[in-house]
Amino acid sequence: MAKMRNAGFLLFLFLCVWISVASAQDGEAHTEENMQSLTVSIVVDVSGSMKETDPDRMRVTATQILVEQLGESDRVGVIAFESDAKEVQDMKPVGDVGKEAIKNKISDALGKEEGDTDYRKALVLAKEQLDKDETDNRKIVLFLTDGTPDPGDREEGESVDEKYMAELWEDIRKMGDEGYPIYTVGFGEFDEELLTQIAEETQGVSTGFSSAGAIAKEFFQITSALKNRQIFLDRDLKMFVQNKGFEVVCGLGNQKMKWKKSV
Repeated sequence: MAKMRNAGFLLFLFLCVWISVASAQDGEAHTEENMQSLTVSIVVDVSGSMKETDPDRMRVTATQILVEQLGESDRVGVIAFESDAKEVQDMKPVGDVGKEAIKNKISDALGKEEGDTDYRKALVLAKEQLDKDETDNRKIVLFLTDGTPDPGDREEGESVDEKYMAELWEDIRKMGDEGYPIYTVGFGEFDEELLTQIAEETQGVSTGFSSAGAIAKEFFQITSALKNRQIFLDRDLKMFVQNKGFEVVCGLGNQKMKWKKSV
């Protein structure tokens, strides 16, 4: 039953995406040629803490919606990280792989929660993905986490050592030097100051939420802005996060759809 509810919610959000895009296209004809092409490395935390902070696996829904927004010539790579980091999807044009194939890989890989939270391994792999792209696409990293850097090689209660953090900042500076902005999205018990610094160091943007309910909308907004789309998301899609769940309302004019979900 839970799987059926989650599938229904995903379909609902996809309908919201379609309505918002249709709304924008009524005002101006948009083609893939006059939008900014993207090469995006999507980096998603799948550490053990996600079992509590994202029990409904909104990270999966959000990432799949982002893929749905991309054009055939956009390039996408997906990384899942915990104590280690692995490529869910290597960097390729969306049209070469197919959106459904990418979304299926996301569903299989990002729904598992285990391990710690090694930022370094995740960002090093993201840089490697972007380094391989020789196009003139706008290159970005979208980094989602619910926690702080924790490579796992320390005693409980012991802080992350200075060497690890120094190496992490060196990796981030290299990404900034290459012109790879990192857009950080945090929720749960994340370190807001740290994610803000990571974004600012690379000319990216940082956002944070108390729960996972808003990340699908945030992913949608980031990608729409980067591709220069005129999507009236704030008018057409409203998400209200409550203590025991969330409610999503989307529509055009007086035609509204509503979804309520308890957690």
